[in-house]
Parts: sequence; structure tokens; C-alpha cells
Amino acid sequence: MSGVGALLSDHVGGTVTTAQIRAAFDTAFGPGAGDRVQVKCTGDGGRVLIQELYVHVRGTISPEAEIGALIRAADSVSPGCQQGVIDPAGLQ
Repeated sequence: MSGVGALLSDHVGGTVTTAQIRAAFDTAFGPGAGDRVQVKCTGDGGRVLIQELYVHVRGTISPEAEIGALIRAADSVSPGCQQGVIDPAGLQ
């Protein structure tokens, strides 16, 4: 499991910040990768839930492509929401 997957699974039921997610992408895919990740959140009964992660890439996606290089080649994007709760799968 990547550091990104570990961060998210370790915080199920708790709050994770966009800065933490972006830092995990930097560690897993190289410096600057996190700047290409946008976090989308939604409200749910007063809570803010992390709904989606948009990972921006640029280049040709192929079996030989190195995902970190594709991510780092994309333009930086706004971070999206600042933080949200990681809900267990299937509860939303």
C-alpha cells in the first residue's frame, strides 16, 4: 500500500487535511506531485466529507509510463477543500 493509501485508511472515521494528502503524494510520487492533487468535499449533516481526489496528469498513459512522472508533468491546481472526514466505504 502506498503512503497515500495508508494515510487514508489510517484515518477512516477521522479528519485529514488537504496538506496531509498532498504531502503523502509528494512522498509517494516525488516532490511537487501533491501540487497536482485537488480534494473535493461534500457536506453531510454538518460534517464535511472527502468525496474525491482529482490527480492531474500530463503525458501518454501506457503500461510503461511512470505515474509519478505523469503527475509531476501536469500543471499545479488549487487544493480544493481544506480538510474533511474519511468515511468508511459504502456509508455515504
